[in-house]
Amino acid sequence: MYQTIIIEDDPIVASINRHFVELNKDMEVCGCFNNGQDALNYLEEHSVDLAITELYMPKMDGMELLREIRRQEKDLDVIVVSSANDVKHVKKFLSLGIIDYLIKPFEYNRFNHALEKFTKSQELLKPRNFSQSQLDKLFYISSLPQAEENSKGIQEATLSSILDYMKVHQLDPMTSDMIAKEVRLSSVTVRRYMNYLLEKQRVISDIDYNTGGRPSVVYRYIIEEECLAE
Repeated sequence: MYQTIIIEDDPIVASINRHFVELNKDMEVCGCFNNGQDALNYLEEHSVDLAITELYMPKMDGMELLREIRRQEKDLDVIVVSSANDVKHVKKFLSLGIIDYLIKPFEYNRFNHALEKFTKSQELLKPRNFSQSQLDKLFYISSLPQAEENSKGIQEATLSSILDYMKVHQLDPMTSDMIAKEVRLSSVTVRRYMNYLLEKQRVISDIDYNTGGRPSVVYRYIIEEECLAE
């Protein structure tokens, strides 16, 4: 599993980011920090594959953290999740070799797309030597249509059973685990189909904070009238 650290000074956002990462079967959160300095100290003694960081933080911000990571030649990728959307900051982060940049607020499907981009790049980096076609896949991975990626392996019968259930309960927000239980599929499978439906704008997602524990992603079917209104 890919070891991931989260650097975020807002506890609620940090909890959401952690939950989203843990929904990916290939990822594991090995540490959460509220400033860049603590994250850098952790990296001195631990091997990490991916860092998901905010820009604005006390002690050491995300930009300074990334510069230090590159200066020390630490072998890990970085995804930035921040409210900063100005050209100056984005260009600086890109020059430091981040693999994706998410602007707050964001939805689960966009966050998951960033994680999938990371895992695909890791798979493509396994060979010791590359052919041109392999390099083309690596450098153009970010330009692949997201909907096309998510649609792989989608079976019409399975899709119909999920949609039929959601149509009947279209006014009720539901988690992927709830849907999986009712249609007798694995939660992993249902999450994959929900990503596809989000891309096709057949469902919408939201965060439920009233769970008594950590926040959950909930989905709701978009009725035809809503689609027409858009």
